[in-house]
Amino acid sequence: MEYDRSEENAISIDSDYYYTASELDESIPSTDSSDGETTRGPDRPKAIILIQAQLTEMPERARTPMCVVCGVRPRYKSGIKSYPTCGLSCAGKLERGGDGRGDGGGPNLEGGNSDNLCVVCHKRPKYSKGGKSYPQCGRTCRDKARAAQSRPRDINGGGSGGNGSLAISGNNKSCLMCWKAPARETSHFCGSNCANAADHRAPLLLEAPRGHFVFQQVANYFKNSWGDAGTPAPDVKKVYKIVQAPTYSAMHKNYRSRVGNELRRWHGAVRACTIGNGGNTTPCTLRGCSLCHILRSTFNAAKYPDGMIHTSSTTNKSDNYSKNLNQYPSKAMFLTKLAAGKSAKLPRSQLPAQRIPAGHDSVQLIGSRSNSLIDDLAVDNGEAVQPSYLVIYG
Repeated sequence: MEYDRSEENAISIDSDYYYTASELDESIPSTDSSDGETTRGPDRPKAIILIQAQLTEMPERARTPMCVVCGVRPRYKSGIKSYPTCGLSCAGKLERGGDGRGDGGGPNLEGGNSDNLCVVCHKRPKYSKGGKSYPQCGRTCRDKARAAQSRPRDINGGGSGGNGSLAISGNNKSCLMCWKAPARETSHFCGSNCANAADHRAPLLLEAPRGHFVFQQVANYFKNSWGDAGTPAPDVKKVYKIVQAPTYSAMHKNYRSRVGNELRRWHGAVRACTIGNGGNTTPCTLRGCSLCHILRSTFNAAKYPDGMIHTSSTTNKSDNYSKNLNQYPSKAMFLTKLAAGKSAKLPRSQLPAQRIPAGHDSVQLIGSRSNSLIDDLAVDNGEAVQPSYLVIYG
């Protein structure tokens, strides 16, 4: 019997088909709210979203702290109190939400021939400590990046006094790779340059901040997918777009084109490190961190006890499999793309030795006695599942 593809609360912004500079994403497809399934052609490209990581540790610098707006003059000090700007002019610009450089105050991620330069100022090297590299050079550029992410921005790239429409909370659709131009209507990029930049750096976690429409859409989908009426859904703290390495992305795309029936499903993962917390976006290499293994490559059915990758349409179900091996109270969950193909409905006790029945691509588990769906859709091929977003919650 073929799997019933109906589900609730479909997300409407996930155009995740991977694309390179030669196939720029031109569609952010919507899904039917009663369906939960992505209705797309097999060759539709995908979009990528970036938010910069935030630093948790910074070096002590001997040099005089510079104005966060102009970056030219030192910060003004009065007695023991230090101000973030050099004077009233820059203070006024900061209060209005701009930095006086005519680009809306956002960090410039373009230009610069070295990956070792700060992604904001492109003048000083990125700060490194204990083998970990941060995207900015220090607190000043870190704070600029934070301000650019949190404040309303002119989506046409101008400052607060520009002619573009001002993006309000949940309505910001800026290109999150450069933060200088609006994303194309059906993409999360403003053009092929930003698409290529993300492609070149994959695998990559790109944070979607509060205030951007992607955070709002994914967070709402997470909460609406919480199926336990007796327990409120946890708060979503972070949303990251996952940029897979082209090799693994192409594997999923090819598999999807063969079997079809792509669905959105949640997957709880085991996290042994602190990725996703405190601006940490670097996958670890700890043996017990299945989350980072998936980020660095993709899903591998052989890594699971029963040889199958289990997914759910409800976040409370996947939450049962989401575990932390670190000290953080927050947990991590993937929003994935699952090419389910032809699905069989079987109780676990009747699964064949090869797990997926012959002539099928996935199995929908049902109760042994009630024959009711358990909301557990499983596959035994890692190419069938593509990690799309990483959600930190709790």
